[in-house]
Amino acid sequence: MRGDASRSGACIKIFLRTGEDSWELILSDAWRWNRQEQSHHSNRRELKTLLRAVQVAGDLLERIQKDPQASPFKRSCFVEFGSRPLEVVANSDNKATVSWTQKAQQGEDPVRCS
Repeated sequence: MRGDASRSGACIKIFLRTGEDSWELILSDAWRWNRQEQSHHSNRRELKTLLRAVQVAGDLLERIQKDPQASPFKRSCFVEFGSRPLEVVANSDNKATVSWTQKAQQGEDPVRCS
């Protein structure tokens, strides 16, 4: 999945790996920030965009897991994903977002207040 945020809005794209070096776009979304969100620091908007991508991917996988045959994706890897490890890769061009995400994966508190 990939996401990018600007001052006015953001977008996400979710891809399905179809081969060693090939990917197929399966979902995309774009939205505008409200006035309050526009005033947020760019790092915060980038992190919020990544969070939305993870939520959308989770919702998609949950829907497919509940009813694989109703999935709009007739690929065997979606139908059978419950029987093998699932890998989700999130890409971001924002250093702070990458750092916070890595710390959260390691069980560290990504936000420290002094």
